Amino acid sequence: MLHQGAINIEILRAGLLAVPEGQREAAAALGLGRVDQLRYILIPQAARISLPALGNNVISLFKNTTLVSSIGVLDLFGEANDIIAQILVSAELFLTVGVIYVICVALLGAAFRVLERRLALA
Repeated sequence: MLHQGAINIEILRAGLLAVPEGQREAAAALGLGRVDQLRYILIPQAARISLPALGNNVISLFKNTTLVSSIGVLDLFGEANDIIAQILVSAELFLTVGVIYVICVALLGAAFRVLERRLALA
């Protein structure tokens, strides 16, 4: 989580730096304070710029949850292994887990695409 959090912070920082300097100057010329500049001008634009990379990072984090099972945290794959130990049927269960992961990733991707389109129109 700390690693992914650091990556997310870097993505957001890069988004803030990608906002044109003219936007900052225009906000200052309107008399907005630094907090108001960030709140009303810079962060909304940075969020639009950063959203595709943040979406990719969230999807990557979801797909990497199977790695968490190696340190003892129960996830979907770990739960499947427990069920396999009880009923001794592995192929069908692994296929089901794979389909669930594909569906979840497709839904996350679709949600981020909708969010990107909605923010692009705003």
